[in-house]
Amino acid sequence: MLGRRNFGLRVFGAPNTLSQLKISPDGRKAAIPLLNYSDYPVQDISLHLLGNYTKATLLTRAGPKSLAVFESGDGIEIEVDRLADVGVVVVE
Repeated sequence: MLGRRNFGLRVFGAPNTLSQLKISPDGRKAAIPLLNYSDYPVQDISLHLLGNYTKATLLTRAGPKSLAVFESGDGIEIEVDRLADVGVVVVE
């Protein structure tokens, strides 16, 4: 059994979305590809990530969008308002 602290990434509010955490070798940057495979946009996604990152950007076909980063227990929390189909959240 794994506890909450063992996960590098937890995704909430995105049941039809695939995600995967990729961290750079030096640990300073991370990328979270998000793929919405439903036929409607997903809204109010919450990403909980271990680490002390301070900046997050959502990259989509519409262009980059800065995201707010909140401290949360052992790491950070990032809120994604809306994801139409595919995007990548980059944290630094």
